[in-house]
Amino acid sequence: MQPPGTPHQLGDPPQVPGAISAELHLPRKRLFLGPSGRLPGGREGKDRERQMTLRSQLEKDLQSFYRNLRLKVHFEDNPHVTSNTLGTVPDRGIGPLITLDQLGLRNPSKFMPPKTNHAVETFITLLDRDIKETIRDQRLGFLPVRHNLTPLEKQALTSLKDNNHIVIKPADKGGATVVMNKNQYIAEIKRQLADTTTYKKIQSDPVYNIRRKIDTILTKHTQLQTIDAKTKVFLTNDHPVTPVLYILPKIHKNLLNPPGRPIVASTDSILNPVSIYLEKILTPYTHQTKSFILDTGDFLKKIRDINTIPANSILCTFDVNSLYTSITHDTGIKAVSLTLSEAGVDTRSQDLCLELLNLVLRENYFLFEDDFYVQICGTAMGSNVAPAYANLYMDRFERDFVYPDTLFQQHALLWYRYIDDIFCIWQGDHTSLTRFYNAINDIRTELKFSISYHMETITFLDTKVCKDIHGSLTTDIYSKPTDRNNLLLYNSCHPKSTRNSLPRSQFKRVSRIVSNHTIRQTRLQEMSKKFEDRAYPYTLLNTEMTKVLSETDPTSITSPKPPRLPFVHSHHPSMQRVHNLIHKQWPLLTKAYPGITVFKNPPLMCLRRPPNIKDRLVRADVGSPKLTTTRTLSGLSRRGTFPCLNCTCCSNIIKGSEVVHPRTGAGVHHTSGHISRQRSIYERIAVLALTSPPCRAQLRHGSVSTGFSLGSPSASTD
Repeated sequence: MQPPGTPHQLGDPPQVPGAISAELHLPRKRLFLGPSGRLPGGREGKDRERQMTLRSQLEKDLQSFYRNLRLKVHFEDNPHVTSNTLGTVPDRGIGPLITLDQLGLRNPSKFMPPKTNHAVETFITLLDRDIKETIRDQRLGFLPVRHNLTPLEKQALTSLKDNNHIVIKPADKGGATVVMNKNQYIAEIKRQLADTTTYKKIQSDPVYNIRRKIDTILTKHTQLQTIDAKTKVFLTNDHPVTPVLYILPKIHKNLLNPPGRPIVASTDSILNPVSIYLEKILTPYTHQTKSFILDTGDFLKKIRDINTIPANSILCTFDVNSLYTSITHDTGIKAVSLTLSEAGVDTRSQDLCLELLNLVLRENYFLFEDDFYVQICGTAMGSNVAPAYANLYMDRFERDFVYPDTLFQQHALLWYRYIDDIFCIWQGDHTSLTRFYNAINDIRTELKFSISYHMETITFLDTKVCKDIHGSLTTDIYSKPTDRNNLLLYNSCHPKSTRNSLPRSQFKRVSRIVSNHTIRQTRLQEMSKKFEDRAYPYTLLNTEMTKVLSETDPTSITSPKPPRLPFVHSHHPSMQRVHNLIHKQWPLLTKAYPGITVFKNPPLMCLRRPPNIKDRLVRADVGSPKLTTTRTLSGLSRRGTFPCLNCTCCSNIIKGSEVVHPRTGAGVHHTSGHISRQRSIYERIAVLALTSPPCRAQLRHGSVSTGFSLGSPSASTD
């Protein structure tokens, strides 16, 4: 038995009280509606509710698809309405006005095009008719209820989810799932938060203060015409979510007591739009840096451009220790400022970027348990702008201290960097390499490097670079000892096309990384064995491997395919019938609009990922030690009663942040909190009654509730 507090990987029984271990496979089971519309087994209630939910989601997806069709035709017929091409960035700097179109961003659109294009409306009418006829034909079993988990597996999931003694997180690297003792998990976070040079505890939620600072900056630059009204709307988050801190256990460093990689879950937070905006501005400049590596493919391309190196060369890698939390704000902002100045960015645009960046860095707050903290040094993983910010900081460090170094100029044949991981080929002895390593480690107290070197092999990203006796470089695929076979099970309830495409994609990955033909054959067989362990049929693996081996250049990239209009929907086995009906009517649009490129081919069927086991078990927020229920992390709440747009009650409630007195017409009765709930067929309607003294006339707010009353007729308000 492992000692208490030892993290476990799923598949091993967690040694903590109350934990239930179960191997969670997803069997392919279905229940079909019979001719009478009833379901066997006495489970009509829940299964009919699921049936209605599926149909409701299908209706939403179709309406979104129809809107995209109408938009495409509308803007083709009205070219003056369209905006600039999204995603384009000026080749030479940025002018005084930074628009969303330049950055490939846009605000959510509520525009509904008119229903005036006869071919589109005919297509929609015919498709709706065919789908309704298919749904009415119960003998076809359209949208059958599908159970992925057995009762025992559901019980195991519920037990794991409700177990307050454990925390389940994905490992930092390797694809493993780690089950940790909750006390150990919290202790590791508190150990990191105790570093007063990086984090500071604050008294309360600073969201309102941050909101005022954002408004001040945006108002100033709107008047200076640095941003327009659309950009101001994009950068303003009226209803933010409170960011929370969590860690990913680094089991590849210590299996018994793993350190954690701190990440701030900042999606939909008050600073999230600002961070996205800055990331779009700064990222193009990171691609222009001298040592930049985009990904493994980019690294392989640059390595293979080198024919040979001196046989006495040393292969080495440098790693910056905790780069994100080590960058001091002043130094990092200065590096970004110099980059923007050298790129010829307008001074007003520079001021906007630096003011927003300063706000993102210095107001980077988060919640842990019941306490709020602010990060006073570095930037947080989880912020969109963090990679670009770290890249520009490291580029400035290299330009100021690495490239001018005498030892570097004499001995460094190659120097490539992927954020904080550096690959170097050093032509010299170990003494000169050690001297250079010590020199760059002594430049800044907050920035420390670690080094690994070898005469023949070195690992970098997911590759292993080897040097033979002749000085030729070869590459092989590399996996950490803690890596797990987390390939998708073949009997999992995913689309068949997704499962069948995985072997070829992984075989192509092996072929691109492994340069030696003999070793490539061995690695392909090893990858095939991994798929066999996940129940993939041998014939499929053999066919896909033959296709990959027959390619003349395994490193080539597939040529781009013609654009197609996406139809995004949730996966369900019966959706293939919807696909067939769309293909059946699609020629109507192809003939009616021959000039619209996306209508030349049927739409691209894009599957929305449904909730999975990870979504149910992994939570960013560790919760409050004072609460036994899950809390809602909302900052600036929207007060009032608003429709959920998913039930029949929405048209019958009084909407808004206040109610009007039925006799006097005075709008003085403000509602408290946000009332908007989605309604299932088994949820009841609750009525919030407000009584206004002195006339005692009752004002009622209709709302949707789930098993609790929002108020009582005796409730009184002024």
